[in-house]
Amino acid sequence: MAQTQSETVLVDPGKATNVDIMLILGPGQKRLDPWISRPSAGDGITWLGEKLKIDIPNARISVCRYAEHEAWNYRVHAGCVRRHLERVRSGDTQPYPIVLVAYGLAGIVSAQVLQEESSLSRYVQGLVFFGTPFRGSGRRQLSDILRLLALPGTASDARLISAADVLQGLLTRLSNKPSIKYQTFYESSSMQYVDQHAAKILSQEAMYISTDCEEAWYNTVKKLFQELAQVEATLTDANRATSITVAGDFHGGSHRNNSGNVSYVYNGSR
Repeated sequence: MAQTQSETVLVDPGKATNVDIMLILGPGQKRLDPWISRPSAGDGITWLGEKLKIDIPNARISVCRYAEHEAWNYRVHAGCVRRHLERVRSGDTQPYPIVLVAYGLAGIVSAQVLQEESSLSRYVQGLVFFGTPFRGSGRRQLSDILRLLALPGTASDARLISAADVLQGLLTRLSNKPSIKYQTFYESSSMQYVDQHAAKILSQEAMYISTDCEEAWYNTVKKLFQELAQVEATLTDANRATSITVAGDFHGGSHRNNSGNVSYVYNGSR
């Protein structure tokens, strides 16, 4: 049975859009549970949609999920992500920066998208990983953690080894491309597979995942997402023939991302 893809746009600012935030669910996940505040938080909302649309008003937030699974294949899923982005961005007058937000094994899909050097990958400026392992923990090797996260019988050992290589390739790329911003989160529940050590990338410490999205935690995460989604640009002042740097909510400019400068049309004012 072929894998089918489902996509949803949670927030669409229309012409005010200047960045795409895309959520990628892991194998077997059909709901947005990783990003829903629990009832104990008093709301039970999808905070990545309902809260961030206020705190990052220019972000278009969408989700890519998989309705059916015969076998877990991060290369196939990466192709689904690219097609999703192409559809969402098909009506745009210019290509906006992209922030990929992944949960669990979907982090490998994000890594694959970035490393394939597609026409879209060059616009990825931020990566967020919730519960994605990048190394072994004190109790398990990386291959064991990947096997535990995969649905039973959906991933061969060879594919898991290949997935581990993709994660290692991402670490190499991030160490060579400091312009790509990223943050990882580890599972803090008693049933955790991805602890603080397993979720760590390079020298950056991982943050914990809050199941209740308490206010203090969300305020920290909000600032993180605002930083990842911030559009940075260099604009040329024609009168002085010099370059100026502008950061914040605006459209256009020259976005410095993982492949150098990407030019946009500047529609705002300095």
